[in-house]
Amino acid sequence: MRRAVAVSAGIATLGALLAAQACHSDEASPASPEASSPDAGGLGGLNWGGQPGTGGNGGTGGTASADAAPDVVLPDSGLPAEHAWLDDPSIWTLVPGTEFVQPKCYVFQADGSKLKFPPLTWQACGSGCQVMDMNQGFDKNGLSSAASTHRVDGKMRPLLATVVAVNTTDWVYGAQEIVDLESGQVLGARLLRTRADNTFSACSFGFPAYATAHVLTGGATSLQSDDPKRMPVTFDLSSRSWLWAQPARLVASIEKGLDGFYLDHNHMLFQTGFGAVYALTDPNVHQWDVLESNSASYLGEGEGDLAVWIDNLPGGKQRLRGWAPDGKGVRTLLSDLPANTCRVVPTPTAIVGWVSDVPCGQPAQPRLFKLPRTYSDTGAVPELSPPLGQNMGSTEIKSWGDYVVAGVGEVVGGKIIGYTLIVRLSDWKRWRLDDISSELIVHTKSWTLTDDHLYVGEGGSKANELGVNKQMRRLELSKIDNWATVP
Repeated sequence: MRRAVAVSAGIATLGALLAAQACHSDEASPASPEASSPDAGGLGGLNWGGQPGTGGNGGTGGTASADAAPDVVLPDSGLPAEHAWLDDPSIWTLVPGTEFVQPKCYVFQADGSKLKFPPLTWQACGSGCQVMDMNQGFDKNGLSSAASTHRVDGKMRPLLATVVAVNTTDWVYGAQEIVDLESGQVLGARLLRTRADNTFSACSFGFPAYATAHVLTGGATSLQSDDPKRMPVTFDLSSRSWLWAQPARLVASIEKGLDGFYLDHNHMLFQTGFGAVYALTDPNVHQWDVLESNSASYLGEGEGDLAVWIDNLPGGKQRLRGWAPDGKGVRTLLSDLPANTCRVVPTPTAIVGWVSDVPCGQPAQPRLFKLPRTYSDTGAVPELSPPLGQNMGSTEIKSWGDYVVAGVGEVVGGKIIGYTLIVRLSDWKRWRLDDISSELIVHTKSWTLTDDHLYVGEGGSKANELGVNKQMRRLELSKIDNWATVP
């Protein structure tokens, strides 16, 4: 099924559909999936930080030590018997430093070896297709999800971060799971225990783009207040443990970029744009180091140990910049990017870009480019694809192996048609994946690629359902002609 949104004549941007496709804002609390958390994400991805140009040391996250849980006694959970283990103190411990969200919310982390979530299972749905139910025995709210692929200990790992929730009379138990998409095993989890009578989103975990990098926001005294705090959180796959960047800091005091992204190397977080490049280099310490000031940086992305981003220079020129942990700091990777490069993404073998023939954000005749993954400016010339279509745009692309996927909007007959575009890098052949129905549209924050599969999350199309997945599909790339069509 094609997704259509009516637009006026002389459309200037594809913002309405592409914002829905990308769904870049922070997720809401499990109690109210439709609510927005304070200071939603930025143009290109998640804002790990606060308001632009404010800087400062920020607030503190409480007095508990990093290795001792605070002394808090909570009332009976009211959970049904089958979910009583969500309140088992031998499995869940309060996270020190998260007192800033209490008493409306309590944050717990699990001993990953004791989790009782059943593995998510794949069922056949046709040739080269398998489907996974995202809601196995839990309430049907709060299933916000993000998928991403990582290289850990020499192995490729497609992962999903998703929320399952159980409501009681007094509390909402929202468990954020990290799921191995190959096996369906739940590798780790954390839990928000939130008062059911909250009148606004008192606390939330945002993970709009990555399965392993999130941010805890909360502690605001009212919906209109400017005093929430924020704490980045990452997940270490090797130890199956959470890393909390302490202390929590006032959102308004945190250094902020236009775009935020993640590196598997040392669980680093990056911010680009607004005149600087920042990095959170220690996942346990909430301190942003300035990698580059007076920067022309724009949107970027990371993979493994390589961060890349676009520099927008005077006169419309663009270049590719990057950083790696080799002691050489920020460097130029390509002196001249193709004009109107809108996005760049590194893969284990390549760097891929989305290029427009008009300024980014307008209906275009876009192309892709590819060049070998590099840590220096080798003088390589990007290879450009043929045009991918007419009057289309995208704010979200991912790439791995020989494929690129993009959530696109295409203007056809005065309407914007949304679908997933798939391109094979080796020969630039294209396919499109349409939505199953208006009740099951593809959510681009919850798709990812591996060498062999495309994983897509699907859910409703209403404003309060974007990012709320009902199912995942695993699509075999070697059988792509069985489940996708050629445009």
